[in-house]
Amino acid sequence: MALPLPLIIAAATKLAQDERAQRVAKSLFDAGSDAVQRRLQKRRDKPVNETAAQPKPEDAFGVPKKAGWRAGMDRKIRFRKGASGDLIRFRYTDEHGLVTQRMVGNWTSDGDRLTGFCLNMKSEQSFQLSGIADAEEVRVVEPKEQ
Repeated sequence: MALPLPLIIAAATKLAQDERAQRVAKSLFDAGSDAVQRRLQKRRDKPVNETAAQPKPEDAFGVPKKAGWRAGMDRKIRFRKGASGDLIRFRYTDEHGLVTQRMVGNWTSDGDRLTGFCLNMKSEQSFQLSGIADAEEVRVVEPKEQ
């Protein structure tokens, strides 16, 4: 994931001025490096079982991926131009590869993008349809009057 250059410069300037910030940054870097090393070691130590069946193609959330030319058809049909709804939940992969679970209210689609009020970010957001997966509409239940 690429970081914007002004952000890197600002962080480096702050670190150069503050000894406490340098210690915090070093501890965060060391903790991240240790986690990566443990993960790589776990991969290296994983026993290879050749008799095991080939795993089914699944994504990070355990949902089987659809194969073939119809893989993206349900997304195109659901989010065609002019489609809208009250509340929708989906998994979104941004241009940097970051995967997040999003909940968007009062959404509309223009055929290429889905726009609505993102409850995670608490602001109006726009999402590429190519980054949306496992979309499901959430029923909004009105409270009973007493």
